[in-house]
Amino acid sequence: MGFFDGIHIGHRAVIDSAVEWAKAHGAAPVVFTFRLPAENKMKGKRLLSTEDKHALIASLGVEHYLCPDFEEIKAMTPEQFVLGIIRDCNARALFCGENFTFGARAAGTPELLRQLCAPLGVEVVVLPMAQFEEKPVSSTRIRTALEGGDIPAANAMLGMPYAIRFTVHHGAGLGRTLGVPTINQIYPQGFQLPRYGIYITRTKIREQLVSFGHWSRHPAHRQQRREQGDLRDLHSGLYRRPLRHRPGGGIPRLPQPQQKVRHAG
Repeated sequence: MGFFDGIHIGHRAVIDSAVEWAKAHGAAPVVFTFRLPAENKMKGKRLLSTEDKHALIASLGVEHYLCPDFEEIKAMTPEQFVLGIIRDCNARALFCGENFTFGARAAGTPELLRQLCAPLGVEVVVLPMAQFEEKPVSSTRIRTALEGGDIPAANAMLGMPYAIRFTVHHGAGLGRTLGVPTINQIYPQGFQLPRYGIYITRTKIREQLVSFGHWSRHPAHRQQRREQGDLRDLHSGLYRRPLRHRPGGGIPRLPQPQQKVRHAG
């Protein structure tokens, strides 16, 4: 149980433990999470879309995915949460991280969860928080790493390469006139952006190495968070399609294209 933004190594420890327990006890592994509008700041800026989060969770062996809207559950007391959701789902065991909270105003703690579940015969397993560089891993730390351009640290905490999957849009066409056509992807509102700069990336299209940045000199793009990728021969036919980028090491915060070329070379 949790919000699981990013599906980082701490989240995976909880989910993996639940999946293994289910296999050993002939049960079906289920993840309980909830949907928040992207503009809702309660859990910080998003690392993953709801769709990508669902796909990643499914890839970990989870068979069922419960994801109500936050508005439907936010007023529940911890007791209502347990009786109305856990009991009605016929849960046999619950897995969560040691920082898990539930119920209105986050009043429920793992210890309270144990107390409420004991009369129902439901086992509660609380996993310690995963560590990176001797500090707990959290979605907040991953956002901070991205803001600072520290992609290796973000990747280490995520347990996989940081990636984006957004629709390709038409740009100003400047790159094509220079013989280096680019693709343009706009981060949706409410998503966490990496630090301004150039990043080496891989895409899911033939895993071709591409250049990456989210800068634009076009006046119309001044208020948008846009990234551009050089795909060369794969450029045609990509517009209006989602494209997945995986940034690697980068050269952050180089304000002018001329400077970027010199430093990158």
